Amino acid sequence: MIIAIAGFTASGKTSLGKALSQRLSLPLFAFSFKDWAKKEGISERAFLHKAENDPNIDLAFDKYQKEVVEEKGEGVVTTWIGAWMIDVDVRVFLNCPLDVRVERAAQREHLTLQQAREYVLEKDDNNVRRYKRLYNLDLRDVRSYEHFDMFLNSSLLSIEELTELVVNYVKR
Repeated sequence: MIIAIAGFTASGKTSLGKALSQRLSLPLFAFSFKDWAKKEGISERAFLHKAENDPNIDLAFDKYQKEVVEEKGEGVVTTWIGAWMIDVDVRVFLNCPLDVRVERAAQREHLTLQQAREYVLEKDDNNVRRYKRLYNLDLRDVRSYEHFDMFLNSSLLSIEELTELVVNYVKR
C-alpha cells in the first residue's frame, strides 16, 4: 500500500503523513527541497531559485523519490507531486486556506506573518511554475486532480480526524 499526500505549502502533508505512517505501520517518505538545500549548504529559497533555473534538480529529486518508494513497495509519500510521479494506491489532497497556511508557516519557520505570507506565496508560485514547465502539470487547474481519491480541508479537521478519514478509506 502506497499513500500519497499532496497539497500546497503548509497544508499539513507531513503532519498527516507522520500520523498515517504510525497508525498504519508504513514507512514515511517525506522528501523535501528543504533537506536537499541543507545538504548543499544553502537556504531553501536559494535552492528553489536554483531549481527554477536548473531542471535537472527536479528531475533528479523526482527520480530519487520514485526509486526509493518503489524499491520499498509501501509507505506514505508527502511530497508536492508524489501523487503524480509515483504509482500509488491512494491519493489525498489537503486543501487549506492561505491565511491558515501562512500562520502555520510563521510558527514552523519562526517568521512574522508578513514574512510567512511572502514565503508561502513564493514557494507555491515557484513550485507551480516548475512543475508546469517540466511536466505540463498545472497544480492550479482542478483537472490535474481528477485521479485523486480524497480531498480534505486540513483547516477544518484535526490531524487525528484527517488520519481517521484516510484510514477508514484505506480499509474500505
